[in-house]
Amino acid sequence: ALAEREVNESMPPADYKCTPGELISWYCKTCRCTEDALVACPRQLCPQGEFNRDGSRRSGKSFDYEADDSISESEE
Repeated sequence: ALAEREVNESMPPADYKCTPGELISWYCKTCRCTEDALVACPRQLCPQGEFNRDGSRRSGKSFDYEADDSISESEE
């Protein structure tokens, strides 16, 4: 059903079904299923087109915040 409509990479659709307590990978974030079977996600936005649905990067590399320290090196 998700492939048939445009997917918002920052939030699952309102009718997304989940099991209470379940952790759900949704593009760049990890969401949790509430006791009422609703998906609760952090407010951060995912860069469109950069992540796969399972949370992996489309380039095939895993997301690592500390991988690029070139900015701090060039400023010293």
